[in-house]
Amino acid sequence: MCGGGSLAGTYVDAPLSVLAPSTNGRRREGGGAMSGAADAGLVSDAPPPAVVAASRPPSAAVSAASGGLSGIVATVLTQPLDVAKTRLQLQRSTPGVADKYRGVVHTLRTVAAEEGMRGLMRGVSPSILGLTPSLSLFFTTYNWWRARLAALPLLDGQTPPPLTGDSALVGMVRRSPDVLINGVAAAASWTSTCIITNPIWIVRLRMMAASGVEGVASTRLIIREEGIAGLWHGTAASCLSAPGAALQFCIYERLKLPSAADAAAGRVAPATQVAAASAASSVATTLVFYPLEVLRSRTQAALRGKTPPMATLAREMWRTEGAAAFYKGITASLVRTVPNGAMALCSYEFFVRILSQLVDERAAQ
Repeated sequence: MCGGGSLAGTYVDAPLSVLAPSTNGRRREGGGAMSGAADAGLVSDAPPPAVVAASRPPSAAVSAASGGLSGIVATVLTQPLDVAKTRLQLQRSTPGVADKYRGVVHTLRTVAAEEGMRGLMRGVSPSILGLTPSLSLFFTTYNWWRARLAALPLLDGQTPPPLTGDSALVGMVRRSPDVLINGVAAAASWTSTCIITNPIWIVRLRMMAASGVEGVASTRLIIREEGIAGLWHGTAASCLSAPGAALQFCIYERLKLPSAADAAAGRVAPATQVAAASAASSVATTLVFYPLEVLRSRTQAALRGKTPPMATLAREMWRTEGAAAFYKGITASLVRTVPNGAMALCSYEFFVRILSQLVDERAAQ
């Protein structure tokens, strides 16, 4: 997740790119799910019926379990693309010397020829070990932050329409509190998850960057050469992607809202819409924030104390490699992030429904 630049990849790439049911529109008492479409007429500038569709958010346990399971599914299926993306990102171009890796397909072929399937799946174990707690933590904290923010004035979905003296910003918040709720919750959750899980991602990155290095050996090497603090090397660069998580979540939540017909029938958005929303939000976020991911990868791949400050590193990359250096591996990132995010989100929604149903059935017994 935080080792990948966007939540969908988490992490996300980033990772990340994963959301619970939408918080748009009115909410029931206590800041939980949105109230029914029947309440929409109480406010003159209320969102359309799709925005106020009823949607019960999952419990913390269901959210955590579903996030972890979805991360496993997405990671196993897209790990070769993640390896290709990482090799391309870390490759430094030298004038007059041909790059070892040239494009996604060429990188995959080279790794497969030199290292076999083991090389293509390098880092999958720490990826799974990282994504399971990362997505579990992210989903849980994301829903927690949304519930708390939804209870605040201006964001509770029950604030009167904009007043004459309101500023443009306050008026926008009154009309669309979900934008601020989703954005702030995503950024806060991303930051806390990055800080807690950074050791896992830095070990994973070092494993994928070089052949013949296993997880335990890589961890011991980092601690021996850099100390315990080396496991948190590059955390600041990862946290800088929090605005990207906020942007992605705002786009995704808005695009995945059910249609008016589905909302009236109490149905959630179909899987195809969730996948399309994930793809669109992942592409937009990656294009805007990808340079930060390249900086993060190079910072984490280097030994602690041997990497210049990010501003200095960025200037050096611009001087020696040009603007293209900031978008190295972006094709591999998009090829991986889009299907990874779609699979992660669709499987998350699937596991949420299944586990919630099991919990409800057990509670009814």
